[in-house]
Amino acid sequence: MRTLTVLLLLTAPLFADTSGRPEPPKHAWMGYKPGSYAKYKYTTKFNGNNTEMTYTMTLIEVTKTSYKLEYLTEQNGQLNKHVQEIPAAQDQMQAYEKGASGKETLAVGNRRYNCTWTDYVYKQPANATYTMKLWTSPVVVGGTVKMEGASNGQGFNMTWTMELVEFQKK
Repeated sequence: MRTLTVLLLLTAPLFADTSGRPEPPKHAWMGYKPGSYAKYKYTTKFNGNNTEMTYTMTLIEVTKTSYKLEYLTEQNGQLNKHVQEIPAAQDQMQAYEKGASGKETLAVGNRRYNCTWTDYVYKQPANATYTMKLWTSPVVVGGTVKMEGASNGQGFNMTWTMELVEFQKK
């Protein structure tokens, strides 16, 4: 369960537009119909232990003011499901300090994506620091192609990668 909590905290950027447009942000899920999804392979190294899971986000509802996502994680044959409603005007990245950014073509699986990448840093008051690099593409449901990150502080060290496996637009 701790892995799921950390995963949800670190993947908040999946819901926000990272292009630096003025408020309110255009969320990458707002242009799709329910049933659209993106599936990812998520790998972590946490205090010397390696874990892998699949992580699927499915759009289940869209209104003019919000959208609802179902998060399904599968690890070692166990499924975890969580549903979250996200206000369309909420800037999920406001706690992160934006760093360098650029353009890059990223090969994931057997496809190539023209991506924008951005580095982020988040410092918690409890002396924990999260760093993240996020690659996004407008052709992918939800926008995220890949994320890499690291966190440390208060006796833990974790690195993680989340990479697109498949997606379907509805």
